[in-house]
Formats: sequence, C-alpha cells, structure tokens
Amino acid sequence: MDQVPILFVEAVLFSIAVHEYVTPCSRLSGNFGLCAKQLNEKEHQKCFSISSDLFNEIYFTDKNYYDIDPETGNLPSKWRTRKYVEFDDDDVFTSSNEGFQTCLQKFLKEPGMLCLLIDGISFDVKWVEVCSAWGGLRKVEIHIRLRLVQLSIEDKEKFSGCKITWYCYIKLHDESFERMERVNKKTISYKKETTVVRYYNYNGTFETTDDKFMENVRYCEMEFIESL
Repeated sequence: MDQVPILFVEAVLFSIAVHEYVTPCSRLSGNFGLCAKQLNEKEHQKCFSISSDLFNEIYFTDKNYYDIDPETGNLPSKWRTRKYVEFDDDDVFTSSNEGFQTCLQKFLKEPGMLCLLIDGISFDVKWVEVCSAWGGLRKVEIHIRLRLVQLSIEDKEKFSGCKITWYCYIKLHDESFERMERVNKKTISYKKETTVVRYYNYNGTFETTDDKFMENVRYCEMEFIESL
C-alpha cells in the first residue's frame, strides 16, 4: 500500500472528502491513514457571500461549517475541499460592490469543488443563467423550503455527475422510481435510470417504516449519475 504515490492517495481522499468525512480512512495503515488524518485536521471551505444581489464578504469554515478566522487559522488552498458561492439575503451587508464580478471570476478559478448555496430570494432568473454557465459547478444546496417548487431537467446529460441538496423534506421521487435496498439505517434511496434520490434521517433505523422515516427527514438530495 505504501508504494502507491502520495499524490494518488491525496486525490482519492479528496474525492471522498467533498462528499463525506474521511475520519474512518484515518484508521488505515500507511500513507492512506496518515494522509486521511492530515486532511481531516486541515480541510476547510471558502465562501463567497452575495447578499441582496450585492457582494457581501469572503469567509472560511471548517468541515463542520464553523467559521475560521483567516488571520489565525492555517488555510493553504491545498486543503480546500469545497468553495461556495452563497446567496443569503439575511446577511448584514458589510462590503462595497466595487470589483464584484472580477472578484467572483477569480474566486471561481480557485481550488476546491465548486458549490452553490441558495438561501435568498434575490437568486432570480438572471443568476440562474449566470450560474448555469459555470462549467465546474458540481453541487447545489437549497435552504429555502418552497424556493424550488418543481424540478425540471431538460437535458440530464448536462447535469451528469452533479448533485442537488435540499436541507428540508421535499418529495423528489414518484411511482416511476424504484426503491433501492437499504444499506444505511439513516438513508432511504430511490432510482430511475441515471437519477438517484436520497432521503436522510439521522434518527432512522432499519426497523423504521418508510412513512415514519419520512416524517423526520433532515435533508434530501438528487444526484445525476454519470453513465458509463
């Protein structure tokens, strides 16, 4: 195992870290365990905040979304797993709009998986067109329950490899989806061709009925699997 190049090990761990914690991998022996432990301690996220259609601030968080002070924290871009463009109309406006687009374009080129977080009604048709043009966008998080009433995908190939997350319960499947066998007590999944829908309930058990499980869903997601 230790003969595997470090760069390959880091690439594998980063592909895991953008979706889930790498803590279990730190128990592995050799380079995989050492690199996982280091990534687990140093990984962070960078956020570009837009409030009421104006640039607000740039800030950093750890993997648990707790703010990190860039003046005191060690934040090399090597350990940046995600970068978020965040729309949050509830934020207090703190900065000017000077050089907004220049800063945004520079931010999009920085390291980390590009994610979009929507928590404000200022995310309108104009921004949908702008964000749809970002070739590197891999994840969308929606924090407003009724913000997206209906999901309509005209070209699924365009969304291949992408994931959309709602931090609330929204029924994303219908009778055309097939329920998948449960392999995780906290997750119920449905699949239709290359589209997978997952519901997450932190209090779920294998004995929990589907109806009871759905009553306490914490968040749900739709993933468009890349076809082989």
